[in-house]
Amino acid sequence: MKNLLLLSLFFTGVISTNDDVWEPTNDYHLKCFNSIVLYSKNKEDFKDNQEIYAHYDFEKDKKDITFLREYFDSCSDLGDNCLKRDDLIVLDKVTKIFSKFEWERLISNRKLSNDKVHSFTKQFTWNIGTDTGGATKYTEGHPLGLFDPVHLDRENLTLGFKKSTYQCSLITAAEYISGKSALNEKRDSLNKELVEKRKNKLRI
Repeated sequence: MKNLLLLSLFFTGVISTNDDVWEPTNDYHLKCFNSIVLYSKNKEDFKDNQEIYAHYDFEKDKKDITFLREYFDSCSDLGDNCLKRDDLIVLDKVTKIFSKFEWERLISNRKLSNDKVHSFTKQFTWNIGTDTGGATKYTEGHPLGLFDPVHLDRENLTLGFKKSTYQCSLITAAEYISGKSALNEKRDSLNKELVEKRKNKLRI
């Protein structure tokens, strides 16, 4: 009976120290991409291109995600949002579109790992884009971590993020640094163009 009790305590200890058996075992880096055609005209496609570079830091147990989206939005003459724009692309009598971009850097905590997914929840983000007028905005995540979840399919390497699914590939740390730098340079270029356009419209 004593031996049985010791054996039971041993296995309980082993199980309790290995609750998170599916946690990552080291750092990893990802490049993810998603592109869909939003509008077409005369064989020219106007796309929604979304690119992501992500790094999981094993020591901090956090994922750092850098996201850039270049896309097109539409407006209507029925409202004044179309009348005030001078950058419209006219597709037909009804549809008029204009380019937009969104850049985001997101720091997220790992909340769950199992044999299928790694799940993360937002801790805080920085945003720059058309909707922010070229100004950087900082936001903190929900205290309960209920919003903006990130799910990485561990087998197929697909990332569920911002209500979309992205196909990913594992890359080296050097490729991650280079790719993230290029993404930030593209952001700076888009942001500079946006700010200059808005400044030129000011009368005083």
